[in-house]
Amino acid sequence: MDYIDTKHVAAELKRRLQDAFPGVKFSVRKGTGTASAWISVHWTDGPSTTDVEELTRPMQGSQFNGQEDRYESTGNTVTVTIKGRKVTGSPLVDGIDTHQEVSEDTRKAAADLWSDARDGEDPSLHSNGGFHGDLVIDGHTIEANYTRTQVLRIALLAILPQRWAAAKEQAAQTARPASTSKEG
Repeated sequence: MDYIDTKHVAAELKRRLQDAFPGVKFSVRKGTGTASAWISVHWTDGPSTTDVEELTRPMQGSQFNGQEDRYESTGNTVTVTIKGRKVTGSPLVDGIDTHQEVSEDTRKAAADLWSDARDGEDPSLHSNGGFHGDLVIDGHTIEANYTRTQVLRIALLAILPQRWAAAKEQAAQTARPASTSKEG
Protein backbone atom coordinates (compact mmCIF):
# COMPACT_ATOMS: atom_id res chain seq x y z
CA MET A 1 0.00 0.00 0.00
CA ASP A 2 1.30 3.43 -0.95
CA TYR A 3 0.93 6.29 1.48
CA ILE A 4 0.32 9.81 0.23
CA ASP A 5 2.16 12.56 2.12
CA THR A 6 0.03 15.30 3.67
CA LYS A 7 1.53 18.00 1.41
CA HIS A 8 0.37 16.14 -1.72
CA VAL A 9 -3.09 15.58 -0.24
CA ALA A 10 -3.30 19.31 0.57
CA ALA A 11 -2.40 20.23 -3.03
CA GLU A 12 -5.00 17.80 -4.41
CA LEU A 13 -7.62 19.05 -1.96
CA LYS A 14 -7.05 22.65 -3.05
CA ARG A 15 -7.46 21.65 -6.70
CA ARG A 16 -10.70 19.79 -5.93
CA LEU A 17 -12.09 22.70 -3.92
CA GLN A 18 -11.30 25.16 -6.72
CA ASP A 19 -12.95 22.85 -9.27
CA ALA A 20 -16.05 22.29 -7.11
CA PHE A 21 -16.44 25.92 -6.03
CA PRO A 22 -15.18 28.18 -8.81
CA GLY A 23 -14.69 31.79 -7.84
CA VAL A 24 -14.11 31.01 -4.15
CA LYS A 25 -10.60 31.58 -2.84
CA PHE A 26 -9.46 28.76 -0.55
CA SER A 27 -6.40 28.72 1.65
CA VAL A 28 -5.29 25.11 2.16
CA ARG A 29 -2.35 24.68 4.52
CA LYS A 30 -0.53 21.66 5.87
CA GLY A 31 0.25 21.85 9.56
CA THR A 32 3.75 21.88 11.03
CA GLY A 33 5.40 20.18 13.96
CA THR A 34 3.06 17.92 15.92
CA ALA A 35 0.23 19.03 13.60
CA SER A 36 2.11 18.06 10.41
CA ALA A 37 -0.51 15.43 9.54
CA TRP A 38 -3.30 18.01 9.70
CA ILE A 39 -4.66 20.31 7.01
CA SER A 40 -6.49 23.61 7.57
CA VAL A 41 -8.91 24.99 4.99
CA HIS A 42 -10.04 28.63 5.15
CA TRP A 43 -12.41 30.57 2.89
CA THR A 44 -14.67 33.60 3.09
CA ASP A 45 -18.42 33.45 2.37
CA GLY A 46 -19.17 31.00 -0.49
CA PRO A 47 -20.27 27.42 0.17
CA SER A 48 -21.31 26.10 3.56
CA THR A 49 -18.97 24.18 5.84
CA THR A 50 -21.09 21.08 5.17
CA ASP A 51 -20.55 21.45 1.40
CA VAL A 52 -16.78 21.84 1.84
CA GLU A 53 -16.56 18.91 4.26
CA GLU A 54 -18.16 16.65 1.64
CA LEU A 55 -14.89 17.10 -0.27
CA THR A 56 -12.52 17.09 2.70
CA ARG A 57 -13.84 13.95 4.43
CA PRO A 58 -12.58 11.45 1.79
CA MET A 59 -9.11 13.04 1.93
CA GLN A 60 -8.59 12.11 5.58
CA GLY A 61 -6.58 8.93 6.25
CA SER A 62 -7.35 8.59 9.93
CA GLN A 63 -9.52 10.12 12.61
CA PHE A 64 -9.26 10.45 16.34
CA ASN A 65 -11.19 8.02 18.53
CA GLY A 66 -11.69 9.86 21.82
CA GLN A 67 -13.07 6.77 23.56
CA GLU A 68 -9.80 4.89 23.07
CA ASP A 69 -7.51 7.95 22.84
CA ARG A 70 -5.99 6.98 19.50
CA TYR A 71 -6.17 7.58 15.78
CA GLU A 72 -7.89 4.98 13.62
CA SER A 73 -7.69 4.46 9.87
CA THR A 74 -10.64 5.66 7.80
CA GLY A 75 -9.80 3.21 5.01
CA ASN A 76 -9.90 6.10 2.53
CA THR A 77 -7.69 6.16 -0.54
CA VAL A 78 -6.92 9.18 -2.64
CA THR A 79 -5.41 9.71 -6.08
CA VAL A 80 -3.03 12.65 -6.45
CA THR A 81 -0.57 13.83 -9.06
CA ILE A 82 3.06 13.83 -7.96
CA LYS A 83 5.64 15.05 -10.48
CA GLY A 84 3.21 14.46 -13.34
CA ARG A 85 2.34 10.91 -12.28
CA LYS A 86 -0.98 9.73 -10.80
CA VAL A 87 -0.49 7.95 -7.48
CA THR A 88 -3.21 6.26 -5.41
CA GLY A 89 -2.77 5.46 -1.76
CA SER A 90 -3.80 6.03 1.82
CA PRO A 91 -3.61 9.70 2.80
CA LEU A 92 -1.29 10.48 5.72
CA VAL A 93 -3.79 12.99 7.08
CA ASP A 94 -5.05 12.77 10.65
CA GLY A 95 -7.58 15.56 10.31
CA ILE A 96 -8.83 18.45 8.21
CA ASP A 97 -10.10 21.58 9.94
CA THR A 98 -12.48 23.82 8.02
CA HIS A 99 -12.89 27.52 8.82
CA GLN A 100 -15.47 29.64 7.02
CA GLU A 101 -15.03 33.37 7.51
CA VAL A 102 -17.89 35.82 7.07
CA SER A 103 -17.15 39.03 5.17
CA GLU A 104 -18.05 42.46 6.52
CA ASP A 105 -20.54 42.88 3.67
CA THR A 106 -22.34 39.69 4.71
CA ARG A 107 -22.28 40.70 8.38
CA LYS A 108 -23.81 44.06 7.44
CA ALA A 109 -26.64 42.38 5.51
CA ALA A 110 -27.25 40.05 8.47
CA ALA A 111 -27.24 42.99 10.88
CA ASP A 112 -29.84 44.71 8.69
CA LEU A 113 -32.10 41.63 8.90
CA TRP A 114 -31.56 41.48 12.66
CA SER A 115 -32.52 45.15 12.93
CA ASP A 116 -35.65 44.65 10.80
CA ALA A 117 -36.73 41.77 13.03
CA ARG A 118 -36.14 43.91 16.14
CA ASP A 119 -38.26 46.87 14.93
CA GLY A 120 -35.29 48.90 13.74
CA GLU A 121 -33.09 48.39 16.80
CA ASP A 122 -29.42 49.05 16.07
CA PRO A 123 -27.34 45.88 16.59
CA SER A 124 -24.15 47.91 17.02
CA LEU A 125 -25.56 49.28 20.28
CA HIS A 126 -25.29 45.73 21.65
CA SER A 127 -21.87 44.77 20.27
CA ASN A 128 -20.45 44.22 23.77
CA GLY A 129 -23.41 42.34 25.15
CA GLY A 130 -27.14 42.32 24.96
CA PHE A 131 -28.87 38.96 25.17
CA HIS A 132 -31.97 38.71 22.96
CA GLY A 133 -34.76 36.18 22.50
CA ASP A 134 -35.42 33.95 19.51
CA LEU A 135 -35.87 35.40 16.03
CA VAL A 136 -37.24 33.90 12.85
CA ILE A 137 -35.42 35.07 9.73
CA ASP A 138 -36.39 33.67 6.31
CA GLY A 139 -37.87 30.59 7.98
CA HIS A 140 -34.81 29.96 10.18
CA THR A 141 -35.10 30.13 13.94
CA ILE A 142 -32.23 32.10 15.37
CA GLU A 143 -32.09 31.01 18.99
CA ALA A 144 -31.81 33.39 21.92
CA ASN A 145 -28.26 34.59 22.27
CA TYR A 146 -26.05 37.65 22.26
CA THR A 147 -26.48 40.10 19.38
CA ARG A 148 -23.14 39.31 17.74
CA THR A 149 -23.90 35.57 17.77
CA GLN A 150 -27.41 36.09 16.38
CA VAL A 151 -26.06 38.26 13.56
CA LEU A 152 -23.48 35.60 12.70
CA ARG A 153 -26.17 32.87 12.70
CA ILE A 154 -28.32 35.00 10.36
CA ALA A 155 -25.31 35.37 8.05
CA LEU A 156 -24.64 31.61 8.02
CA LEU A 157 -28.24 30.43 7.78
CA ALA A 158 -29.95 33.09 5.68
CA ILE A 159 -27.58 35.43 3.83
CA LEU A 160 -24.78 33.11 2.70
CA PRO A 161 -27.00 30.29 1.38
CA GLN A 162 -28.98 32.82 -0.70
CA ARG A 163 -25.84 34.44 -2.04
CA TRP A 164 -24.18 31.10 -2.78
CA ALA A 165 -27.27 29.83 -4.62
CA ALA A 166 -27.34 33.03 -6.69
CA ALA A 167 -23.62 32.71 -7.49
CA LYS A 168 -24.07 29.08 -8.59
CA GLU A 169 -27.05 30.03 -10.76
CA GLN A 170 -25.10 32.86 -12.37
CA ALA A 171 -22.16 30.53 -13.02
CA ALA A 172 -24.51 27.96 -14.56
CA GLN A 173 -26.06 30.59 -16.82
CA THR A 174 -22.63 31.78 -17.89
CA ALA A 175 -21.56 28.21 -18.64
CA ARG A 176 -24.61 27.45 -20.78
CA PRO A 177 -23.95 27.88 -24.48
CA ALA A 178 -25.93 30.65 -26.08
CA SER A 179 -28.90 29.21 -27.90
CA THR A 180 -28.73 29.61 -31.61
CA SER A 181 -31.73 30.47 -33.64
CA LYS A 182 -32.18 29.99 -37.34
CA GLU A 183 -33.34 32.95 -39.25
CA GLY A 184 -35.86 32.06 -41.88
